[in-house]
Amino acid sequence: MSSQVRAPRAQPTGSATRQSPLEVEVVDLAGLGDGVARLPSGEAVLIPLAVPGDRVQISAPSRRQGVLRAQIVKLLTASPDRVSPPCPVADRCGGCGLQHVMPARQRRFRAGLAERALQPLTLAADADAALAGLGGGAPLAWRRRARLHLRRQGGQLRVGLMAARSAELVALERCPQLVAGLDAWLPRLRAFAAPFVEEGELLMTLGDGGALLALHVRLRSGAPAPSVAALEGFLAETPPDGGAPIVGLQVQAPGLALSVGAVRVALKDEGDATTEWAAAGGFCQASVEGNIAIRAAVRAGLRELVRRRGRPFALGLDLFSGSGNLTPLLLDVAGRVRSVELDIAAVERAEALHGAVLGAGRDAGQLELTQGDAESLPLPGGGDTLWLLDPGRQGAKGVCEQAAWRQPAGLVYVSCAPNTLRRDLQTLAAAGYRRVSASWVDTMPHTHHFEVVVAMIRADAAFDRS
Repeated sequence: MSSQVRAPRAQPTGSATRQSPLEVEVVDLAGLGDGVARLPSGEAVLIPLAVPGDRVQISAPSRRQGVLRAQIVKLLTASPDRVSPPCPVADRCGGCGLQHVMPARQRRFRAGLAERALQPLTLAADADAALAGLGGGAPLAWRRRARLHLRRQGGQLRVGLMAARSAELVALERCPQLVAGLDAWLPRLRAFAAPFVEEGELLMTLGDGGALLALHVRLRSGAPAPSVAALEGFLAETPPDGGAPIVGLQVQAPGLALSVGAVRVALKDEGDATTEWAAAGGFCQASVEGNIAIRAAVRAGLRELVRRRGRPFALGLDLFSGSGNLTPLLLDVAGRVRSVELDIAAVERAEALHGAVLGAGRDAGQLELTQGDAESLPLPGGGDTLWLLDPGRQGAKGVCEQAAWRQPAGLVYVSCAPNTLRRDLQTLAAAGYRRVSASWVDTMPHTHHFEVVVAMIRADAAFDRS
């Protein structure tokens, strides 16, 4: 256990005043992972890198956007839940906010956030009140998808992540959260991009058989742009020790768009039958284990709804369906499935998955893909319909408002944002929906990010035993 902590760099606030450092006891973790303590006035103050059980000396608190914040000046007594971070820049990098917290305490933190998000929903008759925690077995080297920043500093190109709540770049030589197949490439990628990149982003996705890389950048003034031959040469390089083969490389800049090799890669998290396709800059779950756990929670929720009903649903809607990661699960519980996704590139990747699913002996009429906004499209409801929702952090306000009057018999909601989940569950609870099962999934260890999966039925549905 570490008895020292490097205080993050002080942020100029203008509202801070010079005074003697305060001593406080850290009592909780806030939603983004900051420690919470009480000032003598009774007000709460958020403290980055603090752990419940720490006693710390803090800088003069300053108020930003209505919230009091302070920095650790000195760690006086370390919490038993404090550990030494495995990454040397963990106290500055904004990529992971909880490396200094014992994994078991991180899990209690996520479970508590999930419980609070689920509070609006009462339990359906005979429902299990337990909240299962899934995933979390690989605390390092789990990230197969990443977005890193590129910036020229002191005449050299740096690769890294932004500092927490800052536009300052924290340069990385390696990242312990990246899977080895991507992490091993970072030094070579920096050297490859250095002659022509001024600033931008590096997008990386590792799939079955290799990795996709994309550089979305601004070019150096006066420097020659890269050629297709240069990209092909990099693609042909022997991978560094531990690195995965690069199967596709793109460079995009104002007035320039180059691409060599593959533009998408297969993700076979549960075998060939559920292959999802991903692009270098497209969305997919960041960890294999996390995605498998999400699918397990969704599968369990769907099966419980069918068990209560006694037969499959006539129609299942997969809303915010992305590249189709969860769509095949609906085919096991509904006679027909319709997926809805706004992003055209994701729809194109989902079409490949749909083709593979239908090629496995299913009726082509069972599966339909719609390109559109689930928040504004009129959606079919009624007692023979099941909705599966997997929105982004903004939640599914419009869909849940539709559900309140279209009244699908069952819903499964997959959320990555506890605050918008709670808001949407308040709408559904007022419309008569009750919780059948719920799980939280540790998808991104050492961060405040996780997923909640909750299955619901209407209290007056024929298959509810209330």
